[in-house]
Amino acid sequence: MGGLLRNTVAKKTSGWQEAKKYMNKGELVPEKITAQLVHDFVKKTPSRKRIVFDGYPRRLLQVKLLRKTQQEFQRTAAMMFVDLPASVAKARLIARAKLEGRVDDADPKTVAERIRVFKERAKEVTDYYKKQDSLIMIKGDQTVPDVERDIWRAVQKL
Repeated sequence: MGGLLRNTVAKKTSGWQEAKKYMNKGELVPEKITAQLVHDFVKKTPSRKRIVFDGYPRRLLQVKLLRKTQQEFQRTAAMMFVDLPASVAKARLIARAKLEGRVDDADPKTVAERIRVFKERAKEVTDYYKKQDSLIMIKGDQTVPDVERDIWRAVQKL
């Protein structure tokens, strides 16, 4: 999702100014904006191609909005959850901020708050996909290349 949001801001497509305000403060972009971006992206992606959204959905409302888009375009979905300790997530986000010049990941306090909110909200979403038998767990406290490999393998099985 972050890539889709950053691309929207970079290309100044519909909704970019509103999304940028939230991103610059390190806040989650509201569902109204993300749902429209997802809808537009799914609409323009050929049905033969798989779509992987990183960091979406994060809330049950987003799950409902994604399901509506899935039904409209006859697409299926699975939830892939990269499970890792908060300390590892924080270290990786701060390192990424330095490497990529990411304003949204540069402040340790902001990152810690984003992780707290994410963990709080993630459970209801992962529980939903678990009940649907479409939750794929990825061990996140291994090396980044190993996490990428496991994600790639999981996507290939879909």
